[in-house]
Amino acid sequence: MFGGDLAQLGTKEELDHGAEIMSALNYKVHYVLGEHDYYLDLGEYWEKLFGPQYYSFDHKGVHFVVLNSILTYDEWTYERWPSAQQRMLEMAGLDNPNGSPFMVGEKQRQWLKQDLEKVDKKTPLVVMSHSPLQKIYKGWNFWTEDAQEVQDMLKPFKKATVLYGHVHQIQYNQIDNISFTSAMATAWPWPYPQSYAQAESQLPKLTVPMNRADPFFERDATGWQLINLASGKADVHYTLYDNKERSVRFDRKSGQPEDTAFQGKDQRVAPQTHY
Repeated sequence: MFGGDLAQLGTKEELDHGAEIMSALNYKVHYVLGEHDYYLDLGEYWEKLFGPQYYSFDHKGVHFVVLNSILTYDEWTYERWPSAQQRMLEMAGLDNPNGSPFMVGEKQRQWLKQDLEKVDKKTPLVVMSHSPLQKIYKGWNFWTEDAQEVQDMLKPFKKATVLYGHVHQIQYNQIDNISFTSAMATAWPWPYPQSYAQAESQLPKLTVPMNRADPFFERDATGWQLINLASGKADVHYTLYDNKERSVRFDRKSGQPEDTAFQGKDQRVAPQTHY
């Protein structure tokens, strides 16, 4: 699974280079589309390289759904910008007031509804997206505008997991029966946006709150992860560069994902306040 943002500004050269790197893998890779891959040509070249922007498949008794969760309003996409390059630059900017919130969109939600109607509700369900399918913090676009509508379609499933990228940090959350776990970035730790000081009150209560003051500190999430779905829920083992490895596993007793290193209050690293 590749979680999106293979490119930075969505150019053919960037995507070709990324595809060349990924070609070294000798097994099938399922690709998720990120905003950095999309907003130059709206995914046209991506589709030539990797196939549809959203799709589903079954593997070893698990139903997987891959969504394009980085769409936004038509006016922003088609009417606001003088060029495709400007549109790409605006969406690629950090903490940019000219950006626009992500969404799955009506057409794709209708497809998802039809896809899930064919799946037994006892079948483990894993949804892979780039944005969180939650409303975490709009200023950073850690946000999916129609997250609630998507979550409502996942609630009937006994085991539902959302794996997402975009946030460049370890996050995990439980909303009703849906477990949310992020994927780390292989490079480029998420820096502090100017709006960080306003973020705390707008973040949902995660199992263990995270803080991103220092790149490559213990709480940073630059590296990769192995995801075990044998139980029908995600057990995620994070391998961090030059840092202690961590695992986030679904705990049946508590009914939520838990961090095996920092779950207990006596084991947590004190919050960092400088930036």
